[in-house]
Amino acid sequence: SLNDEMHFMSHGVNMEDYSQTFSEGEKMPEDIAALPKPVIAMIGGISEWMDWEPVRYVARKHPEWSLVFIGAAGYDADISPVRDLPNVHFLGAKKYSDLPNYYRAIDVCMISFKRTEHIEYCCPTRLYEHLAAGKPVVSTEYPAVSELPADFVFVAHSPEDFEIKIQEALN
Repeated sequence: SLNDEMHFMSHGVNMEDYSQTFSEGEKMPEDIAALPKPVIAMIGGISEWMDWEPVRYVARKHPEWSLVFIGAAGYDADISPVRDLPNVHFLGAKKYSDLPNYYRAIDVCMISFKRTEHIEYCCPTRLYEHLAAGKPVVSTEYPAVSELPADFVFVAHSPEDFEIKIQEALN
């Protein structure tokens, strides 16, 4: 209302980074290639706004699935709710240039956020990177994900729904 020259511009990603082609014989990173399929993963920083309840529910309900987190854990990240689950794997931070090769091993991308004030107003790059990689995305509900067309992201409203949406995305 104060200035007609103000325009909102959301985050974006460089599609060229995510549209790399790999030869059939090209090796995937060993730390993710060795994990049992399917691989349900999140790439991005891990912080206090992570909602571990849906992740814990899915990990316990499907011990045959690998739930993978690729990214640095912040000083405020409490991973204790899922740390001891044998099918939850923290692979740490990776070089940006290596991420497209990691996406090759991922079957479904996940985003599990608490509804904090930060998340209410965030526009997470990871959402667009997951979509740019061509992977199905399952997410908890928050405003930025709700702004996308319904067929772009499987939005879950409870831990049980998170598991159902992952199953739908796998199918």
